[in-house]
Amino acid sequence: MCNMAVAIFNMVIDGEIDVKNVQKFFDNLMMAAETLSKTHTVEPLKSLHEKYRDEVKELEELKDKDNIFYFSYLAHKVFDDYFNNGKLKGLLDEISKLKINKKELLKKFEENVGEVKEVENLKFPVLWTFKTNNLLSLMKKFNSIQDREFEAEYMGLKVYVTIKPYEGEIGLYDPYVFFTKNRPRLGIRFGEIAIDPYEVRMLQLYESREHFILAIVEKICGKLTLKTQTVLTITDPLKFKNTAYLTRALRYSHWTLRTSKLSLSEVINYLPFILNSVNKPKQFIKSVMDLHDRIEDEGVDLDYIKKEIETLGWYGIKLPDKPNRSEDRGLNKLKELYDLSTKLGDPIVLLTHLLITIIYVYKVNGYKYKQLFVI
Repeated sequence: MCNMAVAIFNMVIDGEIDVKNVQKFFDNLMMAAETLSKTHTVEPLKSLHEKYRDEVKELEELKDKDNIFYFSYLAHKVFDDYFNNGKLKGLLDEISKLKINKKELLKKFEENVGEVKEVENLKFPVLWTFKTNNLLSLMKKFNSIQDREFEAEYMGLKVYVTIKPYEGEIGLYDPYVFFTKNRPRLGIRFGEIAIDPYEVRMLQLYESREHFILAIVEKICGKLTLKTQTVLTITDPLKFKNTAYLTRALRYSHWTLRTSKLSLSEVINYLPFILNSVNKPKQFIKSVMDLHDRIEDEGVDLDYIKKEIETLGWYGIKLPDKPNRSEDRGLNKLKELYDLSTKLGDPIVLLTHLLITIIYVYKVNGYKYKQLFVI
């Protein structure tokens, strides 16, 4: 994927924008940023670049340091000038009047030989992992700053950083970098922070971003103990994403059961009770099965998941063929499980983690699993 496409995928708007056609506006905005980003040989972009390049000339050194950040900043400059009557509003106005197929032209840019040459210098994502000392305390600190904004400097530019929890997840956070405090504003998602009971994982495109985000994270939660630094080769993004999700689900399930003094077999025996406590249990079970099917369709690293299950002590164990419906001793242990699920956020998310964990532990151990969820 070219740098422009990566930048577009990670862009975010903060605030309301008043435009007639949002899609056309952003097509034109991306065309304007692309026009400014390099010298062109095709008209009218060649003339437009020459006309407006001095407005961003001082930023060109960013291109070799973090070219995706550079493209995002160009888009911000055009966006900001448009809503504040700056000079680059003229560029966007001129592009909006061009009688060309902008989507087709953007596609050609992505296929351009000059873009392909950049692949030779492509930097693969960097993953740093840190030790999780106290899960609940760490999550409380992260959740407490979701409305705060940190002023910082990246690549010589003043930026404003926010860290927001990812909706519908536990322990997953998105750092966002904005170039102004004024709204509406255009920003960029800066990697990902994932907290699980045993690790804090920070994924960034460049090592410079790791140092930048780490400094802000440590302002929030104090010094972190580094475990590993890895340069990743991600050939299948969906497979990587699904494997990371399942790893978190396994770890949260393991930690919750251990903290609640419940074994996996015990919680399986309590499944009828647990599932019947959910609103519309059959619909919920179907949603989990659909999640499983989507993961299987998109891909997951089962060898990695098997190793994780081994590490957690769930490989080669005896598991119930079905819930023991007469098992009613120790139901009070479930109270601790429910209390923990509330402390972690949305209880239904943890329950989803638990069910998807059961499915994959059963699969990896060679057991059938569908009969477990008949209610």
